[in-house]
Amino acid sequence: MSKESSTGRWTGAFAGAVTRPMVVSGFWLFQQNRAETWLTILITSSLFGLLVGWISGSIATSCGSLRRPWAGPLIGGLMGAFLSFVSSVVTLYFLCLATYQPRAAEVNLRFYWTFMTFVGALPGVLGGLVANRVRRNLADQITDVEYPPTERPSNPEH
Repeated sequence: MSKESSTGRWTGAFAGAVTRPMVVSGFWLFQQNRAETWLTILITSSLFGLLVGWISGSIATSCGSLRRPWAGPLIGGLMGAFLSFVSSVVTLYFLCLATYQPRAAEVNLRFYWTFMTFVGALPGVLGGLVANRVRRNLADQITDVEYPPTERPSNPEH
């Protein structure tokens, strides 16, 4: 496993594990009084975020390159958004069961799914950007080793 793929994966995983529980807490747990339900939902959404972030970060790092630095974050963000939307649709039933209260305010599902989609894109974009940064730094180090300062090819622009 290369350094850029490892850092991109774990950056995406960390971003997903942090951002997804924040959105779920904001939308579903704002009127929740039972601590055990809250903790279970928070841990489960963090694990889902970790998985979605790790997958989208992996995709972002494998699609990026030095010649096309925009490809990794773009594809990783799209895949993260898609995976986050699909997982929020699947987990909707369980969230409704766990947080149902007869007189509670209803959750705006369109806004929730839109927000989850954007939050799901974040780990893929961040994973791709971190992988690009590491990839560029490694390329600079290789260039420094291959060409000592006196033997570098001249730059015709200067």
